[in-house]
Amino acid sequence: MRWLPQKGNPSGWIVERDKQGRYFSDRYDAVASWFGVFDATEMAAAGRVITPLAGRLEVELYAELPAEFKKKLKAAGTSRVEINRLAVAAKYASTPALSVLMRAMYEYIQGEEIGCLVCGIPEPTRGFYRLNSRCGFITQREIPWERK
Repeated sequence: MRWLPQKGNPSGWIVERDKQGRYFSDRYDAVASWFGVFDATEMAAAGRVITPLAGRLEVELYAELPAEFKKKLKAAGTSRVEINRLAVAAKYASTPALSVLMRAMYEYIQGEEIGCLVCGIPEPTRGFYRLNSRCGFITQREIPWERK
């Protein structure tokens, strides 16, 4: 693993180990639905959809959200979700793996009663916004990524 989470981070990120190797784990695993895109048995991309834990989405632990956005989150109550932990294997970076992953996640979300979707992605690309649009989502506002 090239990057390791800081000790004492708000999400409780730690590195776990099992017979298949090392992996990240955190408190939000308890409220996460994980998704993966595979090429035969090789994982090409992965990510998760989380619901609030202790009344907060994970992004709320790291970024100071604008007041009007906090109102939308509060109004959505527990019917809000966050997409995060997106990863694409280097070998699949120039393939549609991420688009396939996001499409599957969006289809899952559309089957639920969701009032607000937050994508915890520090630097979204134009392709990310195009995919959101094709899936019927409207970007309300891009939130500047500012650490608390």
